[in-house]
Amino acid sequence: MADSITQCTYYRDWAKYNDDLVKRGELVGDLRWLEEWDSELEKMNKGKRGRPFEFPASLFRYCAMQMFSANITYRMMEGHLRCILGAFGRDAPDHSTIEERCGGMEWPLEPPAYLQTAEAAFDSTGIGTTVRGEWLRDMYHIKRGFVKLHALTDPETDAFLSYAVTSSGYPDGYLALPLVDSARSCGYEIDKAYGDAAYDQKDIWTGLIGRGIEPVVNLKENDVRANGCLYKGAMIRERRELGAEAWKAKHGYGRRWKAECSFSDFKRMLGGSVRAKSMARIVKELSCKVWIFNRYKKFRGQ
Repeated sequence: MADSITQCTYYRDWAKYNDDLVKRGELVGDLRWLEEWDSELEKMNKGKRGRPFEFPASLFRYCAMQMFSANITYRMMEGHLRCILGAFGRDAPDHSTIEERCGGMEWPLEPPAYLQTAEAAFDSTGIGTTVRGEWLRDMYHIKRGFVKLHALTDPETDAFLSYAVTSSGYPDGYLALPLVDSARSCGYEIDKAYGDAAYDQKDIWTGLIGRGIEPVVNLKENDVRANGCLYKGAMIRERRELGAEAWKAKHGYGRRWKAECSFSDFKRMLGGSVRAKSMARIVKELSCKVWIFNRYKKFRGQ
């Protein structure tokens, strides 16, 4: 790789890369759920009290894939479904039903296939709560702010192992160990975790060590106190002896930046803002987007 970032040389299997991107398109446009419409509705309504479902859940998963991948509004989605379902002699749900059903669905994390033991990286990013431009913001003095998406990511696939959504002022370090525990509860055995200086906290160092995970956390330049963590003290001494760059190279700290790639891909594919206004709906929308993102990451095209 060249020294200049503008002259970097990347090695890529272009045949596989192109095939992966084609598969993503197949994922977005998959209409096989139409074949299971009646049988799925029968299962959903079995034993249900009250008004039966008129539309299967797979229809609204398709809606979510379409809307967030192509930035389609709910009303446009209604028109899109009229064309598709009308060709099969079926009625389409209206935009209010689409919004209600998508907002009420569960979107469980769907990771791609991993090695059983994985490395992981902590990070967070801001997600806008409005698409308003800077001119309108400055003109009318209305600032909607943002929420934070915290994630534990896999450096190999860039997919999310676990995630959480909080208000903008929530500190990153408070969620480090809960994110690890969430990923471990899904069956992932993490042996090394990377984090920037925001995660340089005693409870994170000791918590990771206690869970059998090697912490590779960027130490602050003036950090000379281990604060009761023997492992951190050893890292401070080693960093002082080797120098910062050699210490990072020895422990593979350079892989931490892959968490930035995950967020970059996420925003490039699914946008850097949300449509929802209430916090509960914002969490649902981001859960849906993470679900879509990890489905994309089953294919390794970037």
